[in-house]
Amino acid sequence: MVFVSSPNTGVSPRGRPLRRERRNWRLRAVFALVRRPGPFPYWPLAAIAASIAVLVGAWIVLRPSPVPAPVVAYSEIARALSAHEVSELTVEDGGARLVATLRSPRSIEGHVVTQIVASVPLRTVRLDDLERWSAFGARVRVGPGSRFSSPEVVIQLVSLLAVFGVVAFFFLGQGRGRPGGGKFAPTPPDRHLTLAAVGGAREAQADLRDVIAYLKDPSRFDAMGAKCPKGVLLVGPPGTGKTLLARAVAGEAGCPMIVAAGSDFNEMYVGVGARRVRQLAKQAREQAPCIVFIDEFDSLGGRRGRPNRSGEEEVTLNQLLVEMDGMEGSEGIVWMAA
Repeated sequence: MVFVSSPNTGVSPRGRPLRRERRNWRLRAVFALVRRPGPFPYWPLAAIAASIAVLVGAWIVLRPSPVPAPVVAYSEIARALSAHEVSELTVEDGGARLVATLRSPRSIEGHVVTQIVASVPLRTVRLDDLERWSAFGARVRVGPGSRFSSPEVVIQLVSLLAVFGVVAFFFLGQGRGRPGGGKFAPTPPDRHLTLAAVGGAREAQADLRDVIAYLKDPSRFDAMGAKCPKGVLLVGPPGTGKTLLARAVAGEAGCPMIVAAGSDFNEMYVGVGARRVRQLAKQAREQAPCIVFIDEFDSLGGRRGRPNRSGEEEVTLNQLLVEMDGMEGSEGIVWMAA
């Protein structure tokens, strides 16, 4: 939607100010981003959360630390009370700690402070002590003994939670392929790309006609008791049109295609490859009839049990074979690899 307005009046054609129109446009853009089909865009939220965590952490580390209240003898607080220099006296830990807030700043050991602290571990505050201190004009308050201010504790807790949340988000995202899922998003078919637009490979095109007919109407094959090949392997040098042939099959059949690469299943974490294979099969069942195309299949497939092959690769390959064998003919899923 395009809004046309005069640069002189500052009013939109609907009679509303341009500022309100711009604000409404931003809100509509945000709602369109949230409601759009497909996986939710978690990466922008992760970037924002990481930026906030970094800024809060930098502020906590680089901010100037407040000068702690110096510890003095009880006689110093008594002298300040008698001189009416204390505006507030806080009794903490049952009288073992006294915090005096001065009416005017004082320089102690080269630091300008507004509070002084006295530790009196053997003293018990009595009621007459509170009355005597109040007589000097100081507001006496009994505190629980917390040495940390509430805002500082809240800021530190929020920053720690943000950091742990970002770390957990990225680690969980590694197990799902990417944060928020959606690593194997289906690609809609390009109906303008058909086998007629692919030059050469006539024998391969003739063999793929049965696959196209099966994807168009899987129930017709089941009614006749016919079975379509569950997998098609395209072999050839790079640049000979293997991926183009798979896209042409999807375009002519009018079904979505889920594209993956053999390197997508290789990770440093144990079990991630098998989990991604299960995720790929689940996505294919949800989009059936569809084509699952795995490029660079040689990095994933291979002879099982051969030497110099890691256990993670064996588990991933076995899971792929299990998923391919578990696909029933009525599901309308064809696996293609190059």
